[in-house]
Parts: sequence; structure tokens; C-alpha cells
Amino acid sequence: MDELEGIYRVIEYLSSTKLLYTIVIIIIAAAFGALGGLTQFLVGRDKTGREDDANRPWLYSVVIGATAALASLFVFTPTDPIKLIGLCLIAGYAGKALLDSLRTWLDNLVNRRVDVRVEEKFGAMASELMEHQVPGLVEQRIEERLSGPEKGTPGESDTDPKRGGTS
Repeated sequence: MDELEGIYRVIEYLSSTKLLYTIVIIIIAAAFGALGGLTQFLVGRDKTGREDDANRPWLYSVVIGATAALASLFVFTPTDPIKLIGLCLIAGYAGKALLDSLRTWLDNLVNRRVDVRVEEKFGAMASELMEHQVPGLVEQRIEERLSGPEKGTPGESDTDPKRGGTS
């Protein structure tokens, strides 16, 4: 029944007016992002001198601008139409640099979450291992050290295999 409930929620969302508002916002964001990308192309902001950037057609900048504007909505939530338009124009103009920054930010976010999950999973295992294994190991090492000078520590010899001779 849980699978059907999820399907019913999707159908309910698709039939609601929220979907219409979402589509309108996506169209507005993409349009103004594309305008920002076209502006970036016309101004020639990217003066890195790389030939691959100089030979790209204007449609490339338009598509990158629209994509960057839509990606910026993932991070920023404008509260009114004016802020939405301004955000999308700026994101479209920044284009490739913004997408690269968002990719780096997202990679770091995913890596942090993976690190937390690994730490949660293996942290409990490590603390349990430390509670049960380390106290006995420490006592054993202390006894070896205390008895070591008279007998010599186990495994210790006059030759060091790394040096190939006697010490």
C-alpha cells in the first residue's frame, strides 16, 4: 500500500495548481538565465584567451545561462518576482563559473554526508572494539615493557633486516 500511496501523492501533485506555478517559475528562470547567458556572450566577459571558449556559438552561452539559473534555484530561494528575475540574470551571466562552483559545493556536501555515515557506522564499532580489546592489549604491552629489560623484548635481535647488518 505504501507504493500506491506514493503514486497517489504524485498524481495529486500533478493535478494541483502547484504544478502550474512550478512550471511558470521554471520557465521564467530559464528565460532570464538564457538572457543572462546571451549578455555574457555579447559582452565577451570570458577573456581567458582559450580558443575553445572563443569559438563556441552563442547558443552555448544561452543554454549554460539557463542551466545555471535553474541550478541556482536549488541553492537560493527568491521571495518575490523581482528577486527571481535578478537572481536568474546574474546566474545566467555567471554561467559556467556558477555551475562549477555549485558542482564543487555539492561534491563537498555529499562527501560530508558520506563521512558522517561512515563515522556513525564505524564509530560505534570502533568504540566497542576499543572497550573490549584495547584494555587487555595495553595491560599486555605494559607487562612486556616491565619484563623487557631483563629478558629483552620478544622478537628483538642484534641484526636489523632493514639495514642489513648489526646495530
